[in-house]
Amino acid sequence: AGKGRMTFGGALEIYQKQLEANVSLKPSAKLYRQKCIGALVRTWPGLKEKDIRKISGRDCLHWAGGFGKDYSPSVFNNTVGTLRHILNVAISEGARYGNPALLIKKAKVRQKNLTLPEHDQFLKLVEAVRHAGSRFSESCADLIQFLAFGGFRKSEAANITWGDCDFEKKEIVVRGDPETGTKNWTIRSEEHTSELQSRQYLVCR
Repeated sequence: AGKGRMTFGGALEIYQKQLEANVSLKPSAKLYRQKCIGALVRTWPGLKEKDIRKISGRDCLHWAGGFGKDYSPSVFNNTVGTLRHILNVAISEGARYGNPALLIKKAKVRQKNLTLPEHDQFLKLVEAVRHAGSRFSESCADLIQFLAFGGFRKSEAANITWGDCDFEKKEIVVRGDPETGTKNWTIRSEEHTSELQSRQYLVCR
């Protein structure tokens, strides 16, 4: 499409190229954004062929009203965000003024009500796993403690080595995946008390 005239599909194509070239996003984040794009065009018939100048705030609100009934608040919010990004491409390209998707209000995401075991219950759980009689029972119990006391994601724990464990400082350096890093692209240190140290580092094998 020439400058000043563009279909939504044209803006989407540019956005997808920008998305793929964005080195600050992890592959998983890019994949999730692609899924949002799929949900958007699937639930808005004829969107890709639509002249992007003619997409109004009323159109966006009409789509959002139907989409919000069928999808979770988090998916709704991320898909709305994706729609806004694509329309911003059209603005940057001079194809339209203003972003009508800004009229859509984000859905409220309710915090999950987690029921966590008490300290004594957790210890009983660990001991039950440890004495379950399986070949890997001992290692599984160590892993449960390691994840719980360290607050690590499974992918983070899988990449912790002995070299990341500083026994004097009682710290474990969390680097994440060698290629994609941690979720937020940061390297952090987790402090641990001497009470946990005796079994904590057993998983760093």
